[in-house]
Amino acid sequence: MFAKGQDITPELPTLGDAEALIIRSVTKVTMPLLSATPGLRYICTATIGLDHIDEKAIAHLNAAGARDIRVIHAPGVTAEAVADYVWKNIFDLASHRGQPVDALTLGIVGYGNCGKAVARRAEMLRMKVVLCDPPLQCRDRSFISASYKEVYGCHIVTVHVPLTGPDESDYPPFT
Repeated sequence: MFAKGQDITPELPTLGDAEALIIRSVTKVTMPLLSATPGLRYICTATIGLDHIDEKAIAHLNAAGARDIRVIHAPGVTAEAVADYVWKNIFDLASHRGQPVDALTLGIVGYGNCGKAVARRAEMLRMKVVLCDPPLQCRDRSFISASYKEVYGCHIVTVHVPLTGPDESDYPPFT
């Protein structure tokens, strides 16, 4: 069965037979949707993040032995395209200002897949890069994160962090 992402709701008549959902972020996977799909075993999202999927509800169903649902997502799959888009805008900005790119400083908040792809391009252009990723510094003591104040002092700032709520974020509050 095929349906537009926004039409995949618990009310969709043929949803109950689904064994897999192949979705994007427009489809919200919530407990009512999970209840309407008793045979669901796979949720495949062609996205990096999982903010549109109620992972707690799935974990609860799996832990209770009621279901065995596997969630598959695609971290890093768009990193190079994101970096290309960021760089297109950096070049446009530098051109508009009449400045050479290597005269600008680039602040990158979030040094994951996308942040690393943006940074690689900046380093090839010999641009000064300031990296800010406090959670990465906590996980990897060899990574030294700049402060938010340092990164926001850059000419250009690009942000590549997960979309989370205030209670879910690993990032300290912005000051």
